[in-house]
Amino acid sequence: MGVKVIGLRYFNVFGKGQSKEYAGVLKLFLEKIRDKLPLKINGDGSQFRDFVYVEDVADANIMSMDSNVNHEFFNVGTNTSITILDLAKTIIKSSGLHIELIFGPALKGDVQRTVANIDLIQDKIGWKPTVFLEKWINEIISMKKYEKI
Repeated sequence: MGVKVIGLRYFNVFGKGQSKEYAGVLKLFLEKIRDKLPLKINGDGSQFRDFVYVEDVADANIMSMDSNVNHEFFNVGTNTSITILDLAKTIIKSSGLHIELIFGPALKGDVQRTVANIDLIQDKIGWKPTVFLEKWINEIISMKKYEKI
């Protein structure tokens, strides 16, 4: 009898309880907004990232375990991306504050673009993301929930 092996490649996971170490840019930006401080961007902000909600990631795990798939590797993301600069602007706009952006040096080895192709996970187990970053940001900031992230 074979062993069931399913690998999940998470893209930038966001949501309540996220650490600064993983997908930290969003948490760092929200902390700066909370404290009414400038947002710092590494490089020019043109880096694209695919952000996926933590509960959607949990659903991908459960659906993978419950599936009839025995061996596969799936991307877990949204198949969409946003630049770090646009992320910062979205957060500032949602906050209604007049916060400046500060640009620092680019991070060594930083990837320019990440976007998950999620066709395989959709086809094989029917998973798809349900929460998207910009809507989540608007809700979190409008309800002042970013203070607890």
